[in-house]
Amino acid sequence: MKICLQNANSLEPAARLASENLGWKICLHEKNADVLIHALSTANALVASISTIKRTQKVSKIPGSSETSKKHVLASLFSRAQSLMDESNPISKFWPQTFVLPQELEAVSTILAENNQNSSKSRKKTKKKTLIYKPSSGSQGEGISLMQDPSALRAIKATRPHQISIVQDYIPDPLLLENKMKFDLRIYVLVSSVEPLRIHLCKEGLVRFATSEYARPTKSNLSDTMAHLTNYSLNKRSKEYEHNDAEEHDPHLESGSKRTLTSLIRTLEKGPSGFSSDKFWSDLNEISYGTMKTMSSNFKSSILSSEGSHKISLLNSGCFQIFGLDILLDSDYNCYLLEVNSSPSMRLDHELDSGGYIPSIVDEHIKSKVMTSALKIVAGEVSNEDYVDVEPVDGYECLSIMDSVVEEYDTAFQGKGGEDNHNKLTNSMFRNLVKKYSSRGKRIEGSIIDLAYQRWNINRVKKKGFDYDAYSDLWDFYDALLVIGREVLPRENPNPRKSDAEVIQNLIS
Repeated sequence: MKICLQNANSLEPAARLASENLGWKICLHEKNADVLIHALSTANALVASISTIKRTQKVSKIPGSSETSKKHVLASLFSRAQSLMDESNPISKFWPQTFVLPQELEAVSTILAENNQNSSKSRKKTKKKTLIYKPSSGSQGEGISLMQDPSALRAIKATRPHQISIVQDYIPDPLLLENKMKFDLRIYVLVSSVEPLRIHLCKEGLVRFATSEYARPTKSNLSDTMAHLTNYSLNKRSKEYEHNDAEEHDPHLESGSKRTLTSLIRTLEKGPSGFSSDKFWSDLNEISYGTMKTMSSNFKSSILSSEGSHKISLLNSGCFQIFGLDILLDSDYNCYLLEVNSSPSMRLDHELDSGGYIPSIVDEHIKSKVMTSALKIVAGEVSNEDYVDVEPVDGYECLSIMDSVVEEYDTAFQGKGGEDNHNKLTNSMFRNLVKKYSSRGKRIEGSIIDLAYQRWNINRVKKKGFDYDAYSDLWDFYDALLVIGREVLPRENPNPRKSDAEVIQNLIS
């Protein structure tokens, strides 16, 4: 096999090490390679590679993955998916309640105001609900803050009025180890094919510890980032940060501020009863499947909207990607998804206080396995000792409607215009959709259609807030179909109790 690292950038050290492990040849030009490594899914270089890729080549980024992994987009996708689910709602088991700002500012304000009301009514000290604020475009812990009071939200609104962000329920009872230290997990998930969706979970991962003793959030400790946040980029500045001793040559030491998942499981299995490795891996399977299944319709839509000439090949293993899922365990060993990283760090070293970098035995051990075994799967290896296949989970069957919506979306915009108005749902296109879906070509008054289009567009602006643009994405199109089915062509769907998915399925079938 030949691999090209021309656009690997930060992925190059791990990809080069993996290539050496596999005995693959590194070539300078993409046209001669079997596998193309790209660090960024938004770069022009990837667009160029997708447009010229051969049927037999594979590229290490899935179009649309960077946008889909943004915090506010992911939150919206989960919210959309949950609206299609019944009471079982498997997403609610692992995804904390999340709000997108500024669109849901009022809901967040209400929660924080209730904190004050409950405190004033009760003579006893009541535990206030804590929320965590995260800028959608932020990384490495930048801009994150905890809040319990409306004044904190007002301050954010005043200083960052146009910033797109999310606010989540803060999990106040995380599992703690040793000196009451909080930690989280970076789990690596490989998507080797979009259609059919094939997902693989790496059995090795990264454990990142905070460097200050944890205590439940109170007004006095909300700003103690070294206790509440586990980001390596923040905690490495602390005097308490502990690097693993590379001289030991053992990546699985049960000490240090950065450890392997293997060492964590050893620690938990030796600790108090309650931890079950079977349940732990089952939870990670559910999170991995639920997250990637929810994101997959956007992947498929982005691939079909790309300039590639071999779109079917791209869907079926022509593009692949390693995602980093940040997971938190609570004191009952339940797993929660905090966020998804479309470009998880593959650095093999760590930064010294004095400046410069030295090799990190933990990072090298983990990321070598992550990258090497991922490339084995991409190359067609059936069995793999470092990854397990993620099994489908019940409750996501309702999302199959999105496969039909993707096809309708692709048909509607295929070959429409150039870059400026590509995938823009105009009034005339909306009219054509009504004509297409009305039975026996039944004529509908133009004024009715135009009013429905205006309502759809107004609601779209409200939902997207500062993220609004003229581009009509997959879920905008979904909303347009829903408006057509419920408002413009109600006789095609006479039962008002039908679910949204049923209305759309009836409309396009």
